Amino acid sequence: MKKLELHIIGPILLFFLAGIILVRNCGNSNQAVMAFPIPFSFEGEFSRDGNNWQPLLENSDLSALKGDLILRGNFNLELMEGNYLNFYLNHIGMSMYVNGEMMYCTCTMEGYTGEDMCGKIWETMESPNIGNEDVVEIYLHNPHSFGNKNAYQEFLKSIYGGNILTFEKWIGKYSRPFWIIGYCILISSLMLFGMAFAFSMLRVSSNNILWSMGFFAFFMGGYILLDTPDISLKNQLVIFNTYGRQFCMMLSGFELVMCIWKSLTKRLREEWLLFWEQQREQYFFLF
Repeated sequence: MKKLELHIIGPILLFFLAGIILVRNCGNSNQAVMAFPIPFSFEGEFSRDGNNWQPLLENSDLSALKGDLILRGNFNLELMEGNYLNFYLNHIGMSMYVNGEMMYCTCTMEGYTGEDMCGKIWETMESPNIGNEDVVEIYLHNPHSFGNKNAYQEFLKSIYGGNILTFEKWIGKYSRPFWIIGYCILISSLMLFGMAFAFSMLRVSSNNILWSMGFFAFFMGGYILLDTPDISLKNQLVIFNTYGRQFCMMLSGFELVMCIWKSLTKRLREEWLLFWEQQREQYFFLF
């Protein structure tokens, strides 16, 4: 393969995969946007300190970066005994009380708040009989100071009732395209590695960009798979899924930069370095 052909194919592949990154990160977390036959909503009031209660409205300020949140009220539908309640947690802890009795807790309790649940996970609880007259209290705890501002809203918008097998089948149907895309990109990375290795054996000088393209596709495929909506239902490795996803995202960005750099001619590299040197001097001059 000629060097010119690599410069044409490389950017096309990179822009295609970079577009996937943008689509996957638009708006709130993709894992919280689900359509399920039995959506539940929580109605009542909320408080930050347990004293100053405010009505829970659609436009209420429920930022997870402003501290813990207490919800008090009830669900819009009655939850019969033996049914399941499914909900999404984005790096937050949660505990639920019904008529003062604790029914569910995601982690070890400290007072009324849970410790850090470091990951994006779907949780399931088997419900007692929760009627319209029962008082439900939900305590949400965010140990982070950035990154998951909408975690409380995502939790409230992602409460679904029904059989656990039905829920897993439904969310699995939604997740299937992302699994297919992730595996296809991983397979393409293996193909690129094979081409790069073959070119290395043939001592082709332009094979370096193929290695970078292969690593970029490999890490991007890993990122998509670990960010798939039902990944927490496939395995319980919350910490691995969380940090693996972050590492794949960072390393894919690094390899993307390397691909672009290797595709530039010597003259363009010199102009690029000169441009950033000028920007750096202007920055230090201003500050």
